Parts: sequence; structure tokens; C-alpha cells
Amino acid sequence: MDMSDYSEAFLPDLRMTDFSKEALVRMWEAAGKMYTSLAGNYQRVLRERLGEQAALELDAEVWRRQTPVEVRLCRRAMSITGDDVASLFKHLQVDPGAGGIWPEFDLHLESNTHGILTVRRCIALEHYERHGEEELARLKHTCEVLDGEGFQDTASLFHPQMIARPLKLPPRSNRDEVACQWEFKVREEATTT
Repeated sequence: MDMSDYSEAFLPDLRMTDFSKEALVRMWEAAGKMYTSLAGNYQRVLRERLGEQAALELDAEVWRRQTPVEVRLCRRAMSITGDDVASLFKHLQVDPGAGGIWPEFDLHLESNTHGILTVRRCIALEHYERHGEEELARLKHTCEVLDGEGFQDTASLFHPQMIARPLKLPPRSNRDEVACQWEFKVREEATTT
């Protein structure tokens, strides 16, 4: 079978392998959007029940705990075994969370130990920009705390001497600018010892 969608009759013995490659890509994209939507709804409920500060603190703690799980599951599913920036970039390419929040991003590999992630379009940033001043604290939290710690935690899971640092963070002066840009690099001393 090579089903392009599931618009026909119910199939009691359906397997994901019954779908075409294009249908599976659409489902992967939908899963990424569901994943990021869940995170947004979770934070909204925390804010409503516990207040802004507690919500931000709990949000950061959840992502600290989730990052190793996410990396492990993606690496295992796609047999990504390396410990360099190229391997981390492979992970970003297949992680449904990354695909769900950044529909447009570029990965430039300078070498296996150095690369640049450029996010051209970010769903979270577009949300914050639509809601203006009231969302600036959450924008700062997302980009500086969640992404800052999350990218560093992810980098360290690939190589203990890999660093992640922002080259450009929001806010941006206009929508033609990139959303953000990050550098990933294995420290020199780690590659020479």
C-alpha cells in the first residue's frame, strides 16, 4: 500500500508503513505542531494557576528534564551516533519539536566541530510579535533561558566540550530579519587532546 492520506474506509490492520512518504512527512509536521502547541498550552495553564514567575520557572525545569529524553529518542530512532556538531545538526533536522517551531531554518556546517544554525522563521517569535509588549518577558524567557539552556544542554549531550552560543536573538527590528542565530562549536582543547 502507498496511501497518500486516510480519507478512505477504516482499516483495522493499518500500519504507518502503509502511507506514502509524503503522507508521513505531513504527519511528522503535524506532530511537531502538536508538540509545540502542547508546550504553549502547558505554560498558559501554569500561568493561570500559579502566576507568571512560577510558570516561567516550571517551564524551564520541564525543558531541562525533556531535553535528554528528546535527544535520546531522536538519536535512537534515526541511528545518529556521532559526538560532533554534524551529528547535533542531524538531530535538529529530524526533531519534530524543531520542525514544529521553526518551519524555515538553515544549518551551515563549517566543519564537523563548528556550525551555525539560522532560524529564518519561528512560530513562537511570530506569536510574541503579534501580542506586543505584554509578551516581551516571555519572549526573553523563551529565547534566552529555554533556548539558551536547551541548546547548551543538547550540545553537551553530543559532546561534553561543545558550546552553544547565540549570535543573534530577538527582538528584531523587522520581519525580514532572521529570528535567531546560534553557533555550535566543540572547544579547541577537546579536539586536540
